[in-house]
Formats: sequence, C-alpha cells, structure tokens
Amino acid sequence: MNILKKFAVFAAFAAAMTVAGCSDQDQSSLSIEDFQGRAKISGTVSYNEGQAYNNGKYTELNKVAANTPVYIRISNSYLSPNGNASGYTTLETLTDANGKYEIEVPLPDQGARIYLHAPSFTGTRTLLKSWENGSPVFEKQEVVFEMASTSLSVVPNDIVFENLKYGFVEQENEVALVTEVPFAVKVGLGVFQNSGTPVLSYESGTSVVIRVRYDEISEGGSVMYRNYGSTTDYNGEAKFNIPAPRKDWSDVRIEIKALPFHVGTFGYSTYSSQYTIMGGTYKQYNGGQLVNDGVYTYASFTEESGAEREIKMVFVPDEGVLTYGYAWYNYNW
Repeated sequence: MNILKKFAVFAAFAAAMTVAGCSDQDQSSLSIEDFQGRAKISGTVSYNEGQAYNNGKYTELNKVAANTPVYIRISNSYLSPNGNASGYTTLETLTDANGKYEIEVPLPDQGARIYLHAPSFTGTRTLLKSWENGSPVFEKQEVVFEMASTSLSVVPNDIVFENLKYGFVEQENEVALVTEVPFAVKVGLGVFQNSGTPVLSYESGTSVVIRVRYDEISEGGSVMYRNYGSTTDYNGEAKFNIPAPRKDWSDVRIEIKALPFHVGTFGYSTYSSQYTIMGGTYKQYNGGQLVNDGVYTYASFTEESGAEREIKMVFVPDEGVLTYGYAWYNYNW
C-alpha cells in the first residue's frame, strides 16, 4: 500500500524550525517528508458486532474495517531541531478491502513516539440478553464504534505490526466500553478411568455464559450487567474477550454458568467392573453440590494479563435408568 499523505501540520511547527549554521535550505520550510529515516507500520483494523449462536456454538461477529482511514500523529517536538515546537503532524493512510493498512512513517534519527487511531462510525451490536427454553435470546443495540489512540515508540528501519480494534459506546445510555479484556473458563467434566478413579476430562462443545457486573456504570437506576457466551474448545476452554471500560480493571464480579447438556451413555467404572449408564445430564458442580444458577468470582485485569477460572460438571443419571450404584455425590471430583 505504502500510502503517505501529509494530513495536517500546525503553524507552530514551521515557526520553530530554525537552526543556525544550516545553509543548504531554509530550516523554517522543512516538513516531515524531509526526514530520510522510515519506519514501516502495518496491521489490520477490526471491530466486533456482538455474538451469534449457530449449530450449538457461540461465535463472535468480528468484522474488518475496509476502506477506513488510519491516522498517525507525531508531536512536532520530535521533528524540531530544538525540540521546542508545539502542535502535531498527522499522516493518513487507508485500509484495503480486507481491513489491512500499511504506511511508512518518516522519522528523525532518534525516532519518535507516534499515536495511531481511526475515525468513529455508527452501527449495531448483537447482545446476549438471556437463555430461554434451551436457546439464547439476542437483541440489537445501536452503538458508535470508537477507537482509543494506540501509542508506539519507533525508530528508523523499524517494522511494526500493530492491529487496531474498535471499542464502542452504546447510544441509548452512552456506556463507553472502549477496549476488551481476555477471560477464560476451563470446564472439567467428571468421568471415570477404567481403574475406577474419578478424573476430570476437558472437551469441546460445552456452552458457557458469563454475566459481568459493571460497578461504575448505571443502567435504569441500577448497576449494569451484560451477558456473554462462549463454547469450549478442544482443551475444554471457553474464551471471552469482555468489553471493558479500560485494560486495568480490578475486582470485576463475573458469574459463570455452564449450561447443562444431555448424553446418551456414561461409562462408570469400579476397581473390578465397568458399566454403561444409559442416559443422563451433565450439570455444574461446586463445593459438593449441584449449581443451577452458576457461581461467581472476582477477577482483575491489567494491560499485560487477563484472567482464568476453572469450573466442574458432573453426570446426573436420568430418572429410572439403571445406575449400578453410581451417585455423583459420592466422589471428590
């Protein structure tokens, strides 16, 4: 792409660009293009339109921002020989049809700190409202997709890959969730080894819903909650990118609910025998009890790290089936 366009140079920059002893050109006429050093910045610009549920799995509605401007802002103090210029110089490039951008940024020899962002736009997000009759219920929200500036320190000849992602502001209540924090739930399913030892198995396909409390945000006179869904992968992990007001976000209350699911058979083993129980349901388990409404935890997030929790589910036989003496509460999962 390599598109470089001078977008704006504040008048204060030109006024400050004077140096004694330079005879090749009038230093007050220098522009950013006069710097020979270059750093290449590239990446993808994207946004998230919420969630969907298809074929028993949650999916994220991630989109790329095609044909969207990306602005790179540099303080004129980095460009001034005396380091005392005010204002900013802004460069612009444009994403392609796949949301990818690339730009070469002229820099002084000592490098500079630059700021990347893209303009806001309106759209909709699909929000998980509840779970009824075995299916998720969604609703659409009008939002403004906004992006906080990303700061990078670069020097000439740097090659930097920096993906940019929009946050959003809900138009109805002006809630600003401008970033995301990673959260994972590992789901262990109670099974038996052939020796009769109870163990946890980590498998794909389990639906997990979390309910996040936003203590600093009010909605309808009460604290705001939002629901998010995910489906475990082959490591038994349900992964979430929780919309957040900031990266450093502490003491966030999160309720975790693994949705029950039915299986046709369950292998039950003792030290001497192996049996097959014909039908039952896996249900969430905590502290020796079945949990119908999930469990809650508090998590803290930083710029560098997310959070992870583990929950358990046990097999509960259907009424009337032969259990061969199996009872979920007899075992320490």
